Amino acid sequence: MKKGIPVILVGLAGVVAQCIAFPHLLKIGTCASGGPYVIANPCPSGTATWILLIGGGMTVSILCIVAASFITSGGLFSGAGLVLWSAEFLGLGLALLLTAIFGHNLSGGAKSAGYSVGIIFIPMGGLPLLFGIKGWITGAENKLVTRRARTADATISRVDELRRYGTNQARVKVTYAVQPSDGASFEVSRETNAIVSHMPQFGDRAKISYDPRHPDRFEVVSAGVSASARRTSPPPATVPTMVPIPGIPGGASALPWASSLLSAQSSNGGDPVGRLKQLADLHSSGALTDAEFQLEKSKILAEP
Repeated sequence: MKKGIPVILVGLAGVVAQCIAFPHLLKIGTCASGGPYVIANPCPSGTATWILLIGGGMTVSILCIVAASFITSGGLFSGAGLVLWSAEFLGLGLALLLTAIFGHNLSGGAKSAGYSVGIIFIPMGGLPLLFGIKGWITGAENKLVTRRARTADATISRVDELRRYGTNQARVKVTYAVQPSDGASFEVSRETNAIVSHMPQFGDRAKISYDPRHPDRFEVVSAGVSASARRTSPPPATVPTMVPIPGIPGGASALPWASSLLSAQSSNGGDPVGRLKQLADLHSSGALTDAEFQLEKSKILAEP
């Protein structure tokens, strides 16, 4: 906006020139000057000056509006461009409308022209200005919120599914329990769309940015690791270790897994009687062959 101040000043000068000249031409009405014929309504002196002011002022203001749209990043309806656009149409509309209402010695056509142009131009300049002012206020509020925003850790304390879209999308309400580093904990909620297969879960961690004056105005900065992922993963299933058995061709690879399983069981208990019973059960169930059963039995009996 600061870059556009010189452009605004030059453009406003063009607008002022038009606002001064147009009412004068409205009072003059239709006229003509010069030529070999007798003119019923000759133009008064100075009419050419008013026409030059209108043409020059309009050219300057339009060029400044175009220049302002390049200077300010928001384009035509923001910043300096919006100021000049509104000044052009509001200024001319008000000048012509007030001249039509309060002007003296105006013809019926002049009054109609003043009313028509004023009624059209005022909304053309006023409505964009209203939206621009609203945008400026919102932008200023957002800057203030950004300046005083704080970041805190949060945990999802509740997830409510509001409605389902199709088979894998849903509208959910997520409630966060926020733990500020310098204040009491509080809860905030927001609605969002989520994929059912990746639904937020109770205990998921997040980091949010919030306005201390209005904690309900917040945004999720980043999502952390879920509680389920943080839990200790169960130990992988133990693959029985091959136990080589002397005297058997091919070593352990030629035998079933029962010998390895029995070895794992024998390491869990030191009672030979219990281990012999387990060995007998494995043999009777067919998990051990006769040779394996006799071999494992001799090992247990040979232990001190």
